[in-house]
Amino acid sequence: MSSYGSAPVFALKRQFIGNDGEKDQIFSSAHPECKHLASKWVEKLQVLFADLFGITDKIHNLQRKVGAAKDDNHPRKVEKYRKNIRKEVDKMRKLITFKAFMRCLRTT
Repeated sequence: MSSYGSAPVFALKRQFIGNDGEKDQIFSSAHPECKHLASKWVEKLQVLFADLFGITDKIHNLQRKVGAAKDDNHPRKVEKYRKNIRKEVDKMRKLITFKAFMRCLRTT
């Protein structure tokens, strides 16, 4: 797994996206000509990816439920949770698209 120092890169990205204080700290040291980016497309992307993290959290929780249902020998629950996973994956695919990404960038 890639890391920066001792923290996994994913955790650092998630912290940047989910923590306004972290973002503010990073952009406070940005070159003055670049500071306008923080209030425009970066914030739009932050919201987009925060939504993505919410969906991925839900998927991971459903995957844990699938494992527990398998362990308890509940095939109907397994199928129910897998169906919900597929729905969440579909939501994710509709949320993070090239068009949605470019829409965020066009706010500048």
